Amino acid sequence: TKKIHWPSVVHELLWFLSGETNVGYLQNNGVRIWNEWADENGDLGPVYGKQWRKWETTDGDVVDQINNAVEMIKKNPNSRRIIVSAWNVGEL
Repeated sequence: TKKIHWPSVVHELLWFLSGETNVGYLQNNGVRIWNEWADENGDLGPVYGKQWRKWETTDGDVVDQINNAVEMIKKNPNSRRIIVSAWNVGEL
């Protein structure tokens, strides 16, 4: 079993859930794992958080997948349609 720095995991997940794409929050909390992929301004582009919270559709709409999943869980917790994806072909 690999040891994991739990505080880093928590900060990374909170960062993803915020929809942020800049590593500033992570750096301020001692998480450096994303630094090598960030540009000179700390931006990572359309990574997980953006896809989860601000998924851009082909017709220009923006979808908050996390909010949609939470609402679906409240209405029908047994649904097999509760899905969150970070693979957005339109962003490639």
